[in-house]
Amino acid sequence: MMLKDKSEPLSQDICIVGNATSLLEKNYGNMIDQHTSVVRLNKGFPQKKESQGKKTTLVGTSCPISWLSFRWYFGKCPLMWMSPSQEYFPKWVTKQKNFSRYPKERWEALSQRLGGKRPSTGAMMIDYICNVINPDHLRIYGFDFKSSDTLFKKKQNLGPHDWVAEQKFTQSIIIQGKKLGKDWDIVP
Repeated sequence: MMLKDKSEPLSQDICIVGNATSLLEKNYGNMIDQHTSVVRLNKGFPQKKESQGKKTTLVGTSCPISWLSFRWYFGKCPLMWMSPSQEYFPKWVTKQKNFSRYPKERWEALSQRLGGKRPSTGAMMIDYICNVINPDHLRIYGFDFKSSDTLFKKKQNLGPHDWVAEQKFTQSIIIQGKKLGKDWDIVP
């Protein structure tokens, strides 16, 4: 399925790699790289390949990333701007042929589902992958809903998000997918 007519399609075998530092304690790198499509978030640059893998098929972000850092870590893979806000929007992104946006209508609906709180990039990507792409196989790695720090933050930043609501949302969407015969799971 296409992200946009300018982007490469994502497969029916997807993993989303979050940025919890607890991921660095695991050895999921090979499992992550075996997925056909690997989605990374924000500045979750692969630093420890035995834990995070090295493959990237799509990057979803709501934070500023320099063109140089993006190319160094993610190559020429497609980028999806997740936030309706343009405050941190990197201007170089619009010049990319593989650029898309998370739909504002989805953002508004997800925010409502999360009690009016601002959805995190991870929650938005989970929503998009599950409800728009709807793959047969999905694994979610590196999500502990702020039980550990974020890889690219120097100190814990809870932000304007409701992490309990996001965890419940993620668990419910996984359960819903399984009821429909999907092979979806959150890897602890």
